Amino acid sequence: MRAVEITVDVTGAAGLAEPLSTAATVYLPEASPASCPVVFAFPGGGYSRRYYDLGIGGDSSYSQARHLTDRNM
Repeated sequence: MRAVEITVDVTGAAGLAEPLSTAATVYLPEASPASCPVVFAFPGGGYSRRYYDLGIGGDSSYSQARHLTDRNM
């Protein structure tokens, strides 16, 4: 699995006069299947995008993103 960090300009969508962006992490399998679902999650209430990819003491078994990506889900 590889993770790609992206930043998306949402200034126009927000309708604000100042620049505004949101950051995301895209998790990709090592070998891309011909067809696979895309899961989009936007945590709120104090959670960050890292909520889906917890690395506790270097243990990646807590990562929902890794679990789903490894299963092409």
